[in-house]
Amino acid sequence: MQKFKPRIKLITHSQSGCNNRALFNDKPGYISDKYDVQLVESQLFTELNSEIDDSEIVITTHCTHTPKQGQINIELWHGFGPKTARVMEHKNRTFRNSLEHQYLHFKEINAITSFSPFCSYMVNGGFLASGHVYHITGMPRNDVLLKGKTTFDYLLDQDFSSKKVVFYAPTWREQVFNLEKSDGLKDWNNVFGFSDFDKKLFGEFLIKNNIVLVIKLHPFEEELFSSKVTELLGENMYLLTNTKLEEKEVQLYELLGSTDMLVTDYSSIYIDYLLLNKPIMFIPMDMEEYENSRGLWLTPFEFWAPGPKAYNQEDLQIQMLRGLNEKNYYSDQRKDVSSLIHHYTDACSSQRVWRMVDDLWEGKAYKNNQNLKVESAEIVLLKDSIKSEINVLCNEMKLDEAEDLIKQLESGVVIDPDIQILKASIAYLRKDLHSGIWILREANHLFPNNIEILFNLAFMYKLEGDLRKSLFYFEKLLSNTSQVHQDHTLQNYYNQIRENATLHLKEINILLGVG
Repeated sequence: MQKFKPRIKLITHSQSGCNNRALFNDKPGYISDKYDVQLVESQLFTELNSEIDDSEIVITTHCTHTPKQGQINIELWHGFGPKTARVMEHKNRTFRNSLEHQYLHFKEINAITSFSPFCSYMVNGGFLASGHVYHITGMPRNDVLLKGKTTFDYLLDQDFSSKKVVFYAPTWREQVFNLEKSDGLKDWNNVFGFSDFDKKLFGEFLIKNNIVLVIKLHPFEEELFSSKVTELLGENMYLLTNTKLEEKEVQLYELLGSTDMLVTDYSSIYIDYLLLNKPIMFIPMDMEEYENSRGLWLTPFEFWAPGPKAYNQEDLQIQMLRGLNEKNYYSDQRKDVSSLIHHYTDACSSQRVWRMVDDLWEGKAYKNNQNLKVESAEIVLLKDSIKSEINVLCNEMKLDEAEDLIKQLESGVVIDPDIQILKASIAYLRKDLHSGIWILREANHLFPNNIEILFNLAFMYKLEGDLRKSLFYFEKLLSNTSQVHQDHTLQNYYNQIRENATLHLKEINILLGVG
């Protein structure tokens, strides 16, 4: 029989620089041994509750899963760039960007990964999460960026070994998921949005200078505009799609290290690309419109976008050549911006994220620091008196009255394990094992290794018939008993819990045929 492992679900939406794909592909051995880690593919904003609701840990990149108590909820996000996010956007056209949604979503988030304290501060202007949930780890996809060796030769079945590869990755303005939402204003008569563009002349320029231009649309726009961009392509110009990445099983960030230059506008990709200190050029053709519709929080753009700006075809060609041929062109400016944003410049972000995940599960990095507050003796006595009254009410099956007292208790004092156990006990008395289990799961996060919570959680899983989980929590209880020696007055009580757990374990092993 395979023993139960805590389940981690990583939700991914594409190969275009997904942090969860990078994290999944870089699991250390201790994580694989300890957890059941699964990568779940989905369309963006598609509900996956039935697949991931019962997971112990859920990791997302686009806030696409509604966090719930009883799970550890981690948001990696999908990049930090110059444009605003969530409630900071100038035009909040959807509920997802509203203050109400932000509160409901982020109040149950246990951790958000970040590049640096500066980025945490900036991002939280849009997220409105509690400050202590941010963890400075760097982004897993940047490990792939720094270590990736795959070339476009393999991906596009061409020999580019003697050519300079320029990668063009504009951000999105239109999206297929919300057709009412549009940021900025782009002229699709050519791929750059210039008012006047000579495709033949540009193709000759690329050939003459031995340059290949690879274009990658934002995933939001790919379905809408891929066919149109294909019509606009000239010589030495290629369109890279998510379909091609999936066919070759290649992540976008595996390829970026092999490029010689990045061209973009306001996309967060350039923030990651700074780690390579390679040339970057910007085409902010619709700056005024973009600022009015979406908004930029890294201003002035001239400083935060460390590279030349092109506003027409001539600028584009001149600046492209300078960036490719002049080694130190804008190099110092790139280093200045990179030093402000990136705390880590190594390729170890995935390992830091996995340590954070493990610490959260073991209760070493949990969000509720309120549990450390010290209460006065008067408050403790009052709580004990009320808890005794709640116990009496439960024994008399006056469950509604007991719940009312618990609500009053929770509103005025620091939460404690006894209250959580009482809430779960009421669910048990109502024959609602499912609710009782989820209350205890959340309590286990709040008070890790509390043997009373572990015992009740294991016992309820046994009653529910999930013997593998029951076995897991009983064994965890027995392995975490060092705390009980600190309080001799409770020693006999704790010994009874351990002896009771041992009896349950023997019974479970017999039922599972491993006793």
